[in-house]
Amino acid sequence: MAEKALQRQGLTVRKVDMKHFDRDLALVKEAYNRAWETNWGFVPMTEHEIDHLAAGLKPMIDPNLIFIAETADGQPAGVSLTLPDLHQALKRSGGGHIFPFGLLKFLWHRRKIDQCRNMIMGMIGDYRGRGADAIFYLETAKEALRRGYKRLEGGWVLETNTMMNQIVERLGGRHYKTYRIYERAL
Repeated sequence: MAEKALQRQGLTVRKVDMKHFDRDLALVKEAYNRAWETNWGFVPMTEHEIDHLAAGLKPMIDPNLIFIAETADGQPAGVSLTLPDLHQALKRSGGGHIFPFGLLKFLWHRRKIDQCRNMIMGMIGDYRGRGADAIFYLETAKEALRRGYKRLEGGWVLETNTMMNQIVERLGGRHYKTYRIYERAL
C-alpha cells in the first residue's frame, strides 16, 4: 500500500546521504518547518538553530534510520528522523562521567544499544493523509530490525493528531506517557 501511495503521488523515499549532508539538511529544514506549521504551539526553527542542532546530532545519528520523501524534482515532501537511544550507553558508562574512562565505556556500550527513538516524522500538507507516510513506518521498522534494535519509541504525538494516533495504534504501538502543559496568568 505504501509503495502504491508513493507512486501515485510521484514521490521517492531515500535514506539521508552523509556524503551530501548539507544538501539533505536543507531538505530536512524545509520539510520540518512546513510539516509542523499547523501543529499547536509550533514555532519554526531558524536556519541557525537547525544547523546548530544538526552539528550536535551528526556524530550520534545512524543514517540508515533517517528518511527523506521527495518529489521527482527534488523538493521535500516529508522527513523521518530516528536516533539510537544513547541513554542506554550513557547509563552503563558511569552516568555521564567522561574522564578518565567514561568515554571509552560509552563507546564500548554504544555498540550494544537495542532501542531507538523516532524523534520527528511528518509530511508536508499536500502529501499528508494520502498514505505515503506509511513508507516511513515500514522502512524505519525494517532498518531498525536489520540493525538489531528490539524496541522503537515514538516521539511526541499531539493528542489532537487523530490520524497519527490511529496509525500508531494500528501498528501495535501503545500510549504510555502523557505530557500536559498548564497555563495560569500571574
